[in-house]
Amino acid sequence: MSSPSEAPIVDPSIVAELSSQLGHESVLDLIRLWSAELPGRVDELVELRLRGDVNGVASQAHTIKGSSAMLGFSAISRHCAHLESTAKGGCMPGSEGIHRLQDLLHRSLVEAKALTKT
Repeated sequence: MSSPSEAPIVDPSIVAELSSQLGHESVLDLIRLWSAELPGRVDELVELRLRGDVNGVASQAHTIKGSSAMLGFSAISRHCAHLESTAKGGCMPGSEGIHRLQDLLHRSLVEAKALTKT
């Protein structure tokens, strides 16, 4: 659960809108696919940061941001937008930003699992 000052992990209105457009089962399949791919994408972003590849970090953050936003996972999308902006500005995101990303990854996967229970 998010605190009042913190945005929710997932925006149910986006999930509902997608469900009305694509069908509930299709949206669940997309969330399952996103959940399966997300940990590897976050791991890749961490590895790129460790290698000092600021452009790679920006690119990977952009990818995570887009797929997360499309499915309504707003918190991780917003955080990746911040990481992307930092990296595009030529600065490597700090360890605090990476720790926050990893926390949001965990929390997003918990939410995704709850959404896709059948």
